[in-house]
Formats: sequence, C-alpha cells, structure tokens
Amino acid sequence: ATDELVARGALGVAAQLALPGAAPVCIASGFADIERSRALRGDELFAIASQSKMFTAACVLLLARDGAIRLTDPVARYVPDVPAVDADATIDQFLNHTSGIGNFIHALTVLPFPWPHMSYDDLMALAKMHGRQFRAGARLDYNNTDVVVLSRLCENVAGLPFEKLLSELA
Repeated sequence: ATDELVARGALGVAAQLALPGAAPVCIASGFADIERSRALRGDELFAIASQSKMFTAACVLLLARDGAIRLTDPVARYVPDVPAVDADATIDQFLNHTSGIGNFIHALTVLPFPWPHMSYDDLMALAKMHGRQFRAGARLDYNNTDVVVLSRLCENVAGLPFEKLLSELA
C-alpha cells in the first residue's frame, strides 16, 4: 500500500502498527530526504504539527479523568512562568483556545520557512514577544501556544517526556 502511494506521487509514506504484547510492525516507501536520496524507514519520527493537537487534548483529558488535574485549575499551578497570559487562565481555557496567550506563530512568520526546530523556551519567548492578546476567557482565538503549554503541563504532571507519556497512555 505504501509503494502504491509513492507511485502516485507521495514523496514518502510510513506506517506503524503497534498492538499490546507484540512487536510493532513498520513499513515505509519513498524518501525521508530527497536531496540526499535517503530512504524512509518505518520507525522514523515525524513532525506532525497541528495533527498533534488532538493527542495533547486527549492526554489532558485522560489526566483529568484520572484525577491528576482539574480542567478548572489554573495552568500556572502546573506550568510556572507561562508568559503573556493571565495568571488565573485555566486548563479548559487553554484547551478551548480562550486563554488569551500570545501566539508564537505570529512571531515565526518573520523567519524563512522551513522554520528551525525550536525548544519550549524558544516558543515561549516568541509568545512573550507577541504579548497577551486578551483577558483569559474573553474570546476565542485559535492558538498554537495553547497546545504547546498544555503539552508541557502533561509532562510536568506525569513526570515523563510527552512522547513517552503518549505511549504510556495508549
């Protein structure tokens, strides 16, 4: 199936099937890096950008289900020093994109694409540059910084890197 997608024009396709108690099955076709003619492996990690938002939200909701957090808790309880946001902005406001935090993506638009890999601290510095946009809860504004902060919240509460946490919760 992956070969067929590459034959139809996809640059590279990879899939992994992981079942409890069994070794993962990885398949791949095409290239990970066309310029260097490096073949794609089935076990490579991908930057999936906005597709990761649903996993972050699910992680937050699972932590709430398990009693580790409450959605009405202020994010600052779990993630200190979040810039450009009201101190009492709640987890559910971050989930619903109503936190008012500055959106780092607006600061990134001045950089050439593709954007470099940036750390959490780098992204928070950009959010701080953009500044608080409105009082938490005042309105909706789709925001990438909300999700980055929630990923850090999940890491801090669980005491695991986000990637490891996702595999533990699965």
